[in-house]
Amino acid sequence: MKYEQFALGTCVKVAGGYAFKSNDLSDEGIPIVRISDLRNGELVLDKVARIPESKVGKGRSYQIEPGDILMAMSGATTGKIGLAPNDLTGVVLQNQRVGNFKTTDNSKIVKCYLRHYLTSPNYLSQVWNTVVGVAQPNISSKQLESFKIPLPPLSEQKRIAEILDRAEALRAKRRVALALLDELTQSIFLDMFGDPVSNPKGWEWGKLKDVLVLITYGLTVRPKYVPDGIPLISGKEIRSGIVDYENAAKISQKDFDALSQKAKPTKHDLLFSKTGSIGHTAIIESDLPFALAQNVARLTFAPTLVNHTYALFYLRSRSIQSLAKRSVRGNAVKDLQLGVMGDFPFALPPLQLQLEFAQRIDALQILRKVCEKANFNCDQLFTSLQHRAFRGQLSSRCLE
Repeated sequence: MKYEQFALGTCVKVAGGYAFKSNDLSDEGIPIVRISDLRNGELVLDKVARIPESKVGKGRSYQIEPGDILMAMSGATTGKIGLAPNDLTGVVLQNQRVGNFKTTDNSKIVKCYLRHYLTSPNYLSQVWNTVVGVAQPNISSKQLESFKIPLPPLSEQKRIAEILDRAEALRAKRRVALALLDELTQSIFLDMFGDPVSNPKGWEWGKLKDVLVLITYGLTVRPKYVPDGIPLISGKEIRSGIVDYENAAKISQKDFDALSQKAKPTKHDLLFSKTGSIGHTAIIESDLPFALAQNVARLTFAPTLVNHTYALFYLRSRSIQSLAKRSVRGNAVKDLQLGVMGDFPFALPPLQLQLEFAQRIDALQILRKVCEKANFNCDQLFTSLQHRAFRGQLSSRCLE
């Protein structure tokens, strides 16, 4: 069954936020939701900016309600969605360039159906096609309201939303399983070695620079990018111990060959983001060539003293991550200088114990890959369900 298409604005209004003054924001007061607070499909308030009651003014009328559907309307993440939790309490206000999708005709659309459609490839492709090629991505409320949405009968909308809710619940369980594995690996580290800074087990103690063969960073000039070539890894390509080569900018083979060796990490080197998202860390597991940007530190450990897996979890520990964030310098751009980083404390347990830890982590990584594959398959299923749902092809038995 093919559903009739309507402009979203026939039953939904996209309300923009209020232009709060950045100078008025502080660590205390009423929460102000900005684009950075929309993460992984949710509204997350753990790092939210605030504004004193006396500075709110007309912005008070821009209050976010439980279950509101929010979208980034500018910047590199234009189109990302964040759902306000149903248990949201207190006054939470909406900043400019954050859109809020409000239903205006409940006889045409139900909110649970709207939420799923706004996160579907169908709707997001309309958003991305509108901003593609724009130097500073930006989309207006009128543009968002002009995009088409299929509107089956309300009973069918509720059925579709229920099926997609069940599929989304399966995806959430997979994500929780991966998060628990990450917690387990860190727990094993603490159980075997203790806290890196307080060093309760009394391991041999020194400085990070004492166990390094090399500490440096990548190229200091911005090269010319090409569509296909050698990946240039910056801090934003380092996440959860993994390097994202695929989505990195690319440079030509000729430019890569001309780089100094310090900008060309090798297998088992560690990367540590030193500006922006300070402390994101990963091990180089591949022999594939890539170049390193200036905002990432490259660490080569002495193999007779330190196992690279132990070093990774040491640098990812909460104590060292907290120390890194406290040690940054600069005003406009916060930077962790290599000299400061080299003076970080480094606990040095026996190498054999480090190797035993690495073996345990390797076993867990095998399990993680199984979970990641299941998670990928679950995501693929969900995308397929979305495509079928909004084309009128979704069977009630699709999840059985």
